[in-house]
Amino acid sequence: MVPSGDMKARLLAAVQAEAAPTRAERRRAAGGILALVVGALALQFFGVLFLLDKKGLHLQPQAIDFVVSHALGERPVAFVAMTSLAWCAVIAVLAGLVRRRDMLGPPSVALWTAALASLALPFAVGLVGNGIWPVTAVAKPTHPGFFCVHLSLALSTLPLTALVFVRRESDPVHPLALGATVGALAATVSALLVNLDCPYADPRHILIGHIAPGLAQIAAGALMGGLVIAMRRRGAPLPIAPVLGGALGSWLASLYNVGLQKSCDRPSGFEPQTIIWLVAGLLLGVGIGFAAGMLRARPRPT
Repeated sequence: MVPSGDMKARLLAAVQAEAAPTRAERRRAAGGILALVVGALALQFFGVLFLLDKKGLHLQPQAIDFVVSHALGERPVAFVAMTSLAWCAVIAVLAGLVRRRDMLGPPSVALWTAALASLALPFAVGLVGNGIWPVTAVAKPTHPGFFCVHLSLALSTLPLTALVFVRRESDPVHPLALGATVGALAATVSALLVNLDCPYADPRHILIGHIAPGLAQIAAGALMGGLVIAMRRRGAPLPIAPVLGGALGSWLASLYNVGLQKSCDRPSGFEPQTIIWLVAGLLLGVGIGFAAGMLRARPRPT
């Protein structure tokens, strides 16, 4: 069926009536989103300092020396530097892929390969370090890595959400793959921070505490990519409220789990209730966000 000239005119008029945001407006929106994320993470960081101060660990020079020695553990400085450089290298590659604004971008296979390799490469570098310094490969049965799981999720959830919304409705070709790459970028940034603070480096701990959260964020990024990054038909609603609600609920639950495991006798032991809190936070956030979106979309009486 060939549309009539009158229909074409109405369609063109409708398209022209809805102005597309300019690049400056998109940059301002992206800057605002990232500023909110930086503020939230700063609040999270200074909240930890407040808790340390409440426990009497004032940031005196001797306390700083204690914190540094605790963070290193039995890892030589060269080991920490080598693994941190590996995380920095994959962050740079992923950031370059995420920042590309051309319509087609890299193929899906390249994006998925980069996302998964961003976790595999630092792990391989860590294995090399375990071979050079065997003391770093000694497993710690009381610290399998579950505390690092929650810390990694708490550090990466907000950056992942912010980056997804910065790239919203920008990829008509492979939004799932781009979302997975965004998830890998957020996960590798948090993995770098956790790597600088975590004194344990045996392969089992790294797989559970540092690599598994990255795989979870890659999967979450792919899901959010399909919901937010994908191009939508004109007029189709963007599921902003449920996605934001789920992200905030997961973040708050991860923060709670970090505090919960810190208060246990085995701070990195597996606590089943942490999974319950994480799932409950996610579902409750999605539910509240969905309800808020429905209320906002409900037509007002004239």
